[in-house]
Amino acid sequence: MEREKKAIAALEYIMPILKKYKLQWCISGNFAYYLYGVERPIGNIDIDIEADRDDKNFKKLVEEN
Repeated sequence: MEREKKAIAALEYIMPILKKYKLQWCISGNFAYYLYGVERPIGNIDIDIEADRDDKNFKKLVEEN
C-alpha cells in the first residue's frame, strides 16, 4: 500500500507540470493496471508523452525541470 501512495503522490506532482506545458500524455505499465484494479507491484509510473523532441513545449519542459 505504501508504494501505491508514493506513486499517486508522484503522479499528483507531475500532472500539473505536464498540463502547464500543454503536452498530451498517458499512463502505461503497472500503474495503469493498478488504476484499472489489477493487482500488480508498482515500482514506477510509465508516462508516455506525445511530443517530438523538437516540440517547443517539450523542450521547455526538459530545460526548466
